[in-house]
Amino acid sequence: MSEKKNPLLALIEEEPQKADLNRLASFLKPFVSIDKRSRQLTFRSTLRTLNDNNKAIEVVLMASLARALVFEDEPASMPPKDIIVLQILPEGSTKTALRTLFKSGRIKKDAQGYYLPVYRLEELLAEEKDHD
Repeated sequence: MSEKKNPLLALIEEEPQKADLNRLASFLKPFVSIDKRSRQLTFRSTLRTLNDNNKAIEVVLMASLARALVFEDEPASMPPKDIIVLQILPEGSTKTALRTLFKSGRIKKDAQGYYLPVYRLEELLAEEKDHD
């Protein structure tokens, strides 16, 4: 089949993640910044305005994923203790939210900690767009 007649060529993009990365950056900007040197995540007080503990944890893990997408040697996952240290939520609420999200399959776990699967980005960004 020639290239001109192959309908699957419509799926080919130069930078397939660019639009998603722009949406991710726009979504996270009010909640977090990443220090260029230390690569540390700094969460703004706006994160505390989220009225859903699970959503707050998902935003933290989205920020960790964003950092990993920028700095390839950074892991996307975060150990529970690192999330607790952020003091976004009380320790018990953080542990409960992590457990709930993990059991529901909304977040995953590896040897380093919990992480947000990349395939969930579209879903979470779409949810936020619906709430605007």
